[in-house]
Formats: sequence, C-alpha cells, structure tokens
Amino acid sequence: MVSSASALFADNQYDSAVTEAMKSVEVRVRRLTGLELSGAALMQEVFKPKSFMLDVGVEEGRSGSDEREGFFYLFRGAMVGIRNPKAHELAQGDDPHEALEALALASLLHRRMDIAEERLT
Repeated sequence: MVSSASALFADNQYDSAVTEAMKSVEVRVRRLTGLELSGAALMQEVFKPKSFMLDVGVEEGRSGSDEREGFFYLFRGAMVGIRNPKAHELAQGDDPHEALEALALASLLHRRMDIAEERLT
C-alpha cells in the first residue's frame, strides 16, 4: 500500500491515493483468504463476528469480542464508505486532510492484517 499510495499523495492525487490504499486492503484480504468476493461482501464474510476467517483482534474475552466486532465494521465501512464512492464516481475534490485520514485508516487495517497473517503461519 505504502509505495503506490504515497507516490500518488506526493503528486497531489489525493483521491487516487485513497482509492489505491483501499484497493490494497481488499486485495490483501482476498489473498489471505482465497475468496473471490469483493468489497463489502468480502469483508462481511471474512470478519463477521463469532465466525471470522481472519482474527485481527488483540484483546481477550468480552473486550476481544467487542474489538473484533468493531473491526468488522471498520473493514466493511472502509469499503462501503470510502472505497466504493471513490471507485465508482468522479473525484469530488481532493482534500489532503481527509485523504490522510483515510490513508491512516488503511494503514491501521493493514497493521491488523499483519496480526492475522502471523496467526495463519
């Protein structure tokens, strides 16, 4: 995610940077699970509470259940609220501050996938 999104951001192509970052989240989830779904449907299947395929949580017990449910919504919400509008519509104004916030979310999601990937090996 870092190289392509960073280059686009540095070139003031903020919407494109965010789109690439969110696509990288989706592609990585697909690679880790072998599923061919996309977008919200992919995240729904992979991170659904109580029967998740990738464990991105770090807490135990009730806190862990709440955390995993929260990340289910973050992963799914990133596709519905950020990736889809950017991928299916014309750019609506490149805001560097909002782009940085979206890139930070993509980075957090990748960091949690690092945790899940370690558990798979």
